[in-house]
Amino acid sequence: MFAGDSKGTKRFFSLKWRVAILIIALLIMVNGLFNYFSYKNLENQFGAQTSVAVEEYSRALLDQSRQRLIELGESIILTSDDVEEHDLSGGSLYRTLAQNWELFQISWGVEAAVFLNGERHILREWGDFNYDKRLERFVANIEASGSPETIVYCREQCRLYAGIPLLADEAGPSTMLLATSLADFMIGFARRSYFDLALLRKSELTNTVTDQRMWTFRLAAVTNMSKSLRLFEQLPAAVPQAEFFKHGAALETSPGVHHYFYAIDLQDGSAPGQNYIVLVADVSQQREAIFSSLRESLFISLIGLLCTLSMLLVVLWRPMFRLNRLVEYYPLLVNKDYDAVRQRLSDHKRHIGWQDELDLLEDATEVLSSELELMDKDIRNYTEELESMALYDSLTGLANRRLFSLRLGELIKDSKRSGEPFAVAFIDLDKFKPVNDNMGHEAGDALLIEVAHRLTNGIRATDTAARMGGDEFALLLTGIHSQESAVEVVQKLLQTISQPMPLDAGMAEVVASIGLVLAEGGNLDEEELMRCADKAMYVAKNSGGNRYSVYTRLH
Repeated sequence: MFAGDSKGTKRFFSLKWRVAILIIALLIMVNGLFNYFSYKNLENQFGAQTSVAVEEYSRALLDQSRQRLIELGESIILTSDDVEEHDLSGGSLYRTLAQNWELFQISWGVEAAVFLNGERHILREWGDFNYDKRLERFVANIEASGSPETIVYCREQCRLYAGIPLLADEAGPSTMLLATSLADFMIGFARRSYFDLALLRKSELTNTVTDQRMWTFRLAAVTNMSKSLRLFEQLPAAVPQAEFFKHGAALETSPGVHHYFYAIDLQDGSAPGQNYIVLVADVSQQREAIFSSLRESLFISLIGLLCTLSMLLVVLWRPMFRLNRLVEYYPLLVNKDYDAVRQRLSDHKRHIGWQDELDLLEDATEVLSSELELMDKDIRNYTEELESMALYDSLTGLANRRLFSLRLGELIKDSKRSGEPFAVAFIDLDKFKPVNDNMGHEAGDALLIEVAHRLTNGIRATDTAARMGGDEFALLLTGIHSQESAVEVVQKLLQTISQPMPLDAGMAEVVASIGLVLAEGGNLDEEELMRCADKAMYVAKNSGGNRYSVYTRLH
């Protein structure tokens, strides 16, 4: 499976084992992702279905409580003598409530009852009613609509109010209000479902069953306190307030035990988001059912994985063996042992009536060995020519821009180390374009070759002359200890270049503009040197040409 290489620094890992491991890893990953997303989908569906079911069930019970309270009020009206005797003064209604008040409290959970006149003033009152402006507006809405309505309103306590309009004259009642505590609703809900409930209130309360805080709320009431209070204490640390009120939360409240929490905004008319009923239920069995289904799916997937892997290995093992043998031929190609490659391919060639991709690869390897053998011969012939083309100008034989840059970089390093200065000269030919246009491109090329020859003869062997492109040249002058030494070389070059040049097409004359910069000191930069030399050259050109200019502000 593994084998060391000739240097002992690497180990060989067979491709057939890589493919087998890759297939195993890929199938495991696909299987794992499939089961993971299946689980998340089941969990999300369970959470969504639970939240919908909880909300619908709780709303139905709350609506049932609302309708029950309205029906109680209507029953009081219908059973009184006022309806039969057409007495609108309210006396019979008062007597009915007075005689049956304890029954209403015990059997129906009524905490307060009040009769109001057309000016919304209290005529008669039973229980602690706490009539205020908000309830007065509620009564006004009932009078305007002429139909019974309900409202959840929280002050010291949260209550459900039902308002029933009455037919009354000026002396009699206009509206009857009944109030029942939400505690009855919470207790009834808990009895008829597997949920425990808590009442959260935003305002500071005087009547609470616990001092427990949840985010910015107070826990005002809770069912099954000994059990559920511990659960509600874990909620604020596990989920942010905004996220909980929007989506609910599922928590592992103890090892292996999961509870689902959901909040319902009571929306008491004027202050939504101030009072919530929070429901909590043990959903451990439901989650265990999900995990059981997931384990079964995982087991079936693993069996399918093993079967698939076995089939793939049976199909791929022989081709991978052949591919492994092909790999052994390529070190022979690297070592240029082409005859050995062709001999081994001939020994292992299959003699059957059909071919596959590996047969084509073997044939291609045999052809490749022959082609490589021919290429080796050609490469040896072209290597020297390519090396020359990479660093030298093909027309003039001078160094090209790349070689010039390499040598300039070396000079900069040497100068920083030794402190020896050097000079950079940038040369541009004037009057070259008329020669090129009038005498032809061949004459222009011959002129450039002659200029290159004169530059080479005008500098030392340790200096560098380069053609930068077109009619632009550059020089690197070493062993320059002063600006005067560099200027002396440049002046001689100007005189040499300006001499008439005999060409096949006739005599040609050109002059040069030279920019010179002396590189000395520690702060040297290749781009800066070339930019300064170029600036100096343009100064010389703009001054009429056939002259030099020295850049003197380089430090």
